[in-house]
Amino acid sequence: MIAADEIGEMQKMSLNEVFYSDSFLLKNVRPKLIDTVMFHHMNLDSADILLQDPIDYALLMKIYGDSKSPGLYFRVQIAAYNFPEHYNSTPLHELGPIDKIILDDHVTRFTMGKFETLREAEAYKQKIIAAGQTDAFITAEKDGKRYYLKDLIKLHFFQK
Repeated sequence: MIAADEIGEMQKMSLNEVFYSDSFLLKNVRPKLIDTVMFHHMNLDSADILLQDPIDYALLMKIYGDSKSPGLYFRVQIAAYNFPEHYNSTPLHELGPIDKIILDDHVTRFTMGKFETLREAEAYKQKIIAAGQTDAFITAEKDGKRYYLKDLIKLHFFQK
C-alpha cells in the first residue's frame, strides 16, 4: 500500500470510463481522440492504478523499482519452448548462465539472472535485448513460485 503523501496526487485520464496513465494515452491514442479524454485527479493510496491493462511499466518502476521483499527474486525470461532443443541461446552465453524451468504445462522456459530488485532485473533485461533477444521480459519468483509482475501487485508482495 502506498500512502498518498509518499507519491502525492497523480493526474490520470480515462477514455470510455477506463483509467490509463497519461503516458500510455499520449503514446497510443490517436491525437484527435485526446480531446475526448477526461482528466481526473486521484490520490495514489494503493497500487490499483497499476492493475489496468496495459500495465504502466514506467510507473511500476518508479514505485517499486528498488523495493525488496524476503524470498522475492526477479528473473529475465528469454524463451519458452515445447521442444527446448530448438532454442539457440548461443548469442546470450557471454551474459551469464541460462536456467531451464519446466512448469506444469510442460513448456520449458529459459531464464537468466536472479535479482532482488525490479530495477536490477530491468538493467539486465536491456543487456539481453541488446544482445538480440528482443522479446525478453521479467518474471518474479516468491518463495519458489513463479509470478508475473501484475500478480505481485495484486498480492501485495512488494514492500517499500
